[in-house]
Amino acid sequence: MIIDPRYPKVNDDVIFRLGTDSDITLVLRSTALATNTALTDVLVGTPVTPAIAANSLILSNITAGGDVLMAGNRNGNSEAFLWYDTSTGDLSLYSRGTGSFDIYDDATKIVDAVSGTWAFQQATSLTTTAGALTVAPATALAINAGTTLTITAPDATTLNAFRAMASDASERYVMQLLSSWASGSLAHFNVVLETVTLTGANPTTYDVMRTLAIGQFTYVGTNVNQTVTNPATIYISGAPIASTNVVFTNGPYAIFVDDGLSRFDGTVQLGFAGTVTGVLEIEGATSGIVTVTVAAAAGTWTMTLPTGVAGTAGFQLTDAAANGVTSWAATGSRREWKDIISIADPQDALDKILGVRVYDFRYRPGEPSTGDLETVYRGVISDEAPWAMHYGGGVLNPVNTFGYTVGAIQAMHQYIERLEARIVELESLVRSP
Repeated sequence: MIIDPRYPKVNDDVIFRLGTDSDITLVLRSTALATNTALTDVLVGTPVTPAIAANSLILSNITAGGDVLMAGNRNGNSEAFLWYDTSTGDLSLYSRGTGSFDIYDDATKIVDAVSGTWAFQQATSLTTTAGALTVAPATALAINAGTTLTITAPDATTLNAFRAMASDASERYVMQLLSSWASGSLAHFNVVLETVTLTGANPTTYDVMRTLAIGQFTYVGTNVNQTVTNPATIYISGAPIASTNVVFTNGPYAIFVDDGLSRFDGTVQLGFAGTVTGVLEIEGATSGIVTVTVAAAAGTWTMTLPTGVAGTAGFQLTDAAANGVTSWAATGSRREWKDIISIADPQDALDKILGVRVYDFRYRPGEPSTGDLETVYRGVISDEAPWAMHYGGGVLNPVNTFGYTVGAIQAMHQYIERLEARIVELESLVRSP
């Protein structure tokens, strides 16, 4: 066999050595080599290597501390394109000038990296199969308008520290997730102000438009019954806290709706029975604060509003059934509102009034009253004047008290008329004995 001197031949498994001390070796391995397997004068110590097939090329630096550098001549200058730093274990890929670092899969470009920007050409997802995926750029991580960022955590620890995602005014969202998914920390979420343009040649009705929509979660226990304490679609731990060198002006507010109508189709609960007393605070635009709250032991009370009170003045709140349900009522007096039983006897009314005692008194604290505990009142006692009471005999009946008063006046008027007639008769007798 004639060997062309221009193309020297090195047989299989023959180690080609570079350097006086054979620091670099090159060999064509004819047979397969298992994972992490040493190869004399080629793979030394305790190798950390993949399995290789037969007829594989191995280039190895067998002297500790020496790096491996691959460079090319561009415009008369040697420029690195591949460097392995053995002291740190770092592998660096280089591109220069306007060049880019590209990754191909079966002749299809997957990654195009130019000037610090990585463009995933074909990828629909960025996945880590183990550990946490951490994105911590010095500036905001831009998510282009019209695209979707999906974060999926298969367990409580996989998504541990997704640090910053932001956008400019032309894009859709600014968001920051801090701490771990397991702790439920969600902070710094902002929807930028923008104009939503509705296009189309014909008028269109949009059922519901939402700047931010949060779906209703359904929790399912796959194996056994599970207990969830205080489930919530939105949870806010509290208002912001001012700390070192920070002073708040107004607030702080856990929720701040700057303007517009707020709609709640469900029940609005203030406080929590057995834990926190509910408080509703209403402030005047100029001054003054109105606070609506309940006692610590509030009991159960329901206020039912009437169908409508227009045209009927004088409605008042009352607990008609003494069951904690308050509704609106009025002492109406129109004939069409009443079932007439009989015409009352004025003399009976006068007898009732003349037969009752009148007392001076103050109301006791904690008892049903007008709320004024200082004023000395003058009135009757319910058990001595049941005819003047209603609602089980404990509450003054304004309808009856006025009705009995009118009846008593009528009876007195009749008595006065009889007396006047008798006086006229007596005066006539005196003038004509």
